[in-house]
Amino acid sequence: MKYRDNHHDLKFADSSEAKGYWLNPNTKFNVEEPPRQLRANDRFDNELFKKFLSRYLGALPERSFPLKTRNRLIIGLGGKGTLEMGITLHHLYGFPYIPGSALKGLARSYGINIIAEMFEIPHLSGEDLLRIKEDKNLPKPPLQILDRLLELPLDEKAPRVQYQEQLVAINSVFKDQLKNSPYLSSDSAIHEYSLDEFINSDIFKGFRAIFGTMGHAGDIIFFDAFPLTIENIIVAEIMTPHFADFYQQKKLPNGEQPIFPSEDQSLHPLVYLAVREGTPFAFCLSSRQKDKKDSFLLKSAKNWLYKGLRDFGLGGKTSSGMGLFSK
Repeated sequence: MKYRDNHHDLKFADSSEAKGYWLNPNTKFNVEEPPRQLRANDRFDNELFKKFLSRYLGALPERSFPLKTRNRLIIGLGGKGTLEMGITLHHLYGFPYIPGSALKGLARSYGINIIAEMFEIPHLSGEDLLRIKEDKNLPKPPLQILDRLLELPLDEKAPRVQYQEQLVAINSVFKDQLKNSPYLSSDSAIHEYSLDEFINSDIFKGFRAIFGTMGHAGDIIFFDAFPLTIENIIVAEIMTPHFADFYQQKKLPNGEQPIFPSEDQSLHPLVYLAVREGTPFAFCLSSRQKDKKDSFLLKSAKNWLYKGLRDFGLGGKTSSGMGLFSK
């Protein structure tokens, strides 16, 4: 296991140490001289990984399904480490993996977009979103309102008075914010539904059952996704910001005028680690219940997750084509 100590010298730790901390800047060991320079992917223990993967796949309650990266994948780019940019590594074994929370978030995001499309709730342009971000008095984006509506607690078994209070709270979001949103056209499909019709629609109830709300946990479990091989899995990626002074919002020596983009600004190449394209991962979802209803929910969740991985991508730099998966 290799890492940088306080003096940024490369060190080699004893093999009995947890292998997931080789990029952690706060890890301290009593170590000797390093045997070689730090190189990506030369310290993974293949035999240990194979044993772990066999145990893990055998313990899953459902059958996993494999997908491979169409391009390079970077999870945890904003995390801290000895390198300038981070990567998510398993805390015990040190190989890259995808947390189940990230997969659940991706599937949920895809599901919200499906519901928005069904009820003709529009996406806003980048210009509109920027304007809303800068002016807090402007109405919230319709998708943000829909997101909140989908997670509000609604206990159908609560006493009638409490249930009515919940409906009033949800109605303030549904009617006052969503249906009256200036970003929605007057003939949008959402206007055809009353509050009762909307919250009792199959897609609305199914979404809340899958992902849960602020009042209860979801019925579907999203497990961490692990690579099926770690052979040459890590590669070096590079990103070169051209206008660093502009992006850092620096100002001219007079302290008043901002620095604008110009070709005379120094380049700042940033090297970071990514997962190689073509790497297969094992994905698995499971239901907390074993009835027919949850079987349908499980199929829906798998479908949203697969399409999210295929169309949206996961992790950093998805706008550049990274993080996409295929069969």
